[in-house]
Amino acid sequence: MLRYVTPCGLLTVVLLAGCDSGPATYDVSGKITYQGEPVTSGLINFRADGQPLRGGGIQADGTYQFNLPAGAYQVRIDTPPALPAGWKEGDPPAKMGPRQVPEKFGSFETSGLTATVDENTETINFDLQ
Repeated sequence: MLRYVTPCGLLTVVLLAGCDSGPATYDVSGKITYQGEPVTSGLINFRADGQPLRGGGIQADGTYQFNLPAGAYQVRIDTPPALPAGWKEGDPPAKMGPRQVPEKFGSFETSGLTATVDENTETINFDLQ
């Protein structure tokens, strides 16, 4: 008859219970261009139902790379203009330059961009027009 559980036995049960690694994720990379030219700054975000927003910065050569769970995503690409050189917090609002891509691509609702990630996905390029 078992009268008690050893500390090692309890630890084994706890560790095994915590081994769920969640959904499979995949390394996804790509290049973002607008009218054939690389988009050199900004953000790309991926949104799927029931998942947190994912994404981040666009590199100076127009590329991005993220680890994403499998699924269907809506995508937005936002390229807010850079603040003028020398502008600092507390200064009057600065006159902003143009965006690299039209503002419609900066919203999930208006971008029209989608992506599907699965075990066969490695590269997702976005050639915006």
